[in-house]
Amino acid sequence: MTFVLALLPSLMWGLTNLLTPWIGGNLRQQLIGMSTGALALSVVVVALVRPEMTPAGAAVAYVSGLLMSGGLYFLLWAFKAVGISRALPLTTGMQLVGLALFGVIGYGEWATTSARLVGGLALAIITAGTAAISWEDRGARREGDVVDYPVIALRYGLPAILLATACFIGYPAMMRVANVSGFGTIAPQALGLLTGSLFFTAARVGDRPLVALLPGGRFDEALARGGGHLHALGVPVRSWRTDLSSRQYFGFVGLGALWLAAVAQLVWNNEHIGVATAFPLSQLGVVISTIGALYWLKEPKTERERRAIFAGALALGIGAVLIGVAKGLDV
Repeated sequence: MTFVLALLPSLMWGLTNLLTPWIGGNLRQQLIGMSTGALALSVVVVALVRPEMTPAGAAVAYVSGLLMSGGLYFLLWAFKAVGISRALPLTTGMQLVGLALFGVIGYGEWATTSARLVGGLALAIITAGTAAISWEDRGARREGDVVDYPVIALRYGLPAILLATACFIGYPAMMRVANVSGFGTIAPQALGLLTGSLFFTAARVGDRPLVALLPGGRFDEALARGGGHLHALGVPVRSWRTDLSSRQYFGFVGLGALWLAAVAQLVWNNEHIGVATAFPLSQLGVVISTIGALYWLKEPKTERERRAIFAGALALGIGAVLIGVAKGLDV
């Protein structure tokens, strides 16, 4: 039963990632819908659990929610750019490496020889998996090899992936530095997520979204590849009232509640099962999302790219488990 509970966050997050393109919608519907659903469920969780939280801790959690909204904004853009099967494993791999190094450098983790050996092996496997996922089979991309191309090539989505990764590393690192954790963080963090989502979806550079400013993002060329339509890239073109009364919006409200349920379950797992077990198992959702994107959503990839991405995702899963083993050896 403990193992099933430890796996629940990865299952829920994996399902969330797969249902995002299935529901459809634009970035406004996705971001605001998910953050609204997350905030609504967080209020219920707080009412049931009644956790303690200081004003300073709540402020840190709120700012972490702002960072989380930035990560989600750029990650959803990357989904449009290169697909879930490539964007999600890439950012997950970089997050695993970044947070592991943060713990080693900042907090002296992996102090024992065995922990360093297992941790180093984990980082090597994750790096190899990330390289496999980012590989493009350019030589095989002849007419007929791929039925439909992603709207934007990897070089257009990579800046968004890097920014999403920075945000997703930044918010847990900040909370660790401030020593803030537990159920008390959930509601202020969800409020920060909604605030940031409103900002990112409302901000414009002329008639373009913030992603138009990404260095190397080549938004104009990406737009041309999408047929010149902003909507093809997930950019809102309709009124707020129309977007926030659509079935897609309410679908994402439910998806946001599912996402928050995964967060709450991970908090419970950390407290009752232990971070060394709960954290690596929570990262296995990347394998679920990648396999689902390739074979259920049928994202356009050559056969060799599918094999490389599949192998890379499995490597990330193995690396995540080994990081958990290294944490357990660090005694």
